[in-house]
Amino acid sequence: MKNIVSTLCLLLASAALAIAAPGTITKVTSNSVTVHWSNVPAAPAVSHHGMAEPYLGTSRESTFTVAPTTVITVHGKKASLGSLQTGMTVKVAHHGLMADRLDVP
Repeated sequence: MKNIVSTLCLLLASAALAIAAPGTITKVTSNSVTVHWSNVPAAPAVSHHGMAEPYLGTSRESTFTVAPTTVITVHGKKASLGSLQTGMTVKVAHHGLMADRLDVP
């Protein structure tokens, strides 16, 4: 029972981390969005862009694949991938590098 509770807690924590803090769109293609985050809380040893696992840094950039099922909203209204532009602030809900939801506040 203890293992089941531990596993459940780990899964819930992973799900919570899948919704990232708002980042900035740096690139939009026909099927993906690249988002950059800066000032990300880091490990005790910090380098600005990260070097190795213990040196996570304070800057991150990830490219997320956008599927037809990805929900995209801009200012609360349903939108398309073509509505997204570089420089916009976006919240990304994802699993792995597949975007489930992109919200521009």
